[in-house]
Amino acid sequence: LDYEPCMPALDNFMGIPLGRGARRWQPIAVIGLANRAGGFETELEAELTPLLGACGTVLKAYEDADERAAREAELERTEQRFRTFMDASPCIAYITDSERRLVWASRAFGQQFRVDPREAVGRHEDELLPGGMAARTREINEQARVADGFIDMLEPIVDANGVIHWWQGAKFPLDGLAGERLVGSLALDVSDNVRMTDVLRQREAAL
Repeated sequence: LDYEPCMPALDNFMGIPLGRGARRWQPIAVIGLANRAGGFETELEAELTPLLGACGTVLKAYEDADERAAREAELERTEQRFRTFMDASPCIAYITDSERRLVWASRAFGQQFRVDPREAVGRHEDELLPGGMAARTREINEQARVADGFIDMLEPIVDANGVIHWWQGAKFPLDGLAGERLVGSLALDVSDNVRMTDVLRQREAAL
């Protein structure tokens, strides 16, 4: 290099780009070498090949870590959108694993069964649902686990006070992050609608 007032101690310099991609090469960094006795020549590139390979590997690891962090951040945003959407619904919604333990529950689930949805995670369905509902749920879960799609439900359940509630919803299989088989459940108390339908039928019969 010719004398440069801003860099008086730099006698010679070589910059080598590091990149990735065989078909479409993309630079990701530049490695710089300076002040080599006798300067640099093209033959030196062959001697630097192992060093450049190691540098490329390290930089690729950092790049992969950035991409992984970005994917995890997007996954977290997606999960937050999903929870916001489901928590706004009056439907009871929850997901169970192969042992019928909850892995996720909605706000409506917590309100219906008087439990914090976060504390419900890891607990068994039979601990959280009323006896009649838990027994029927156990049967439908086995069907849903091997189903190809949704299993629609309209079930009468007797609560602790002896009152019949009609629940309408669906169960369906889901694949977990590790490939495990999960079961998703949606349910809505439609007792008022069913009772209204019965009243209308009675009135129609009377007419």
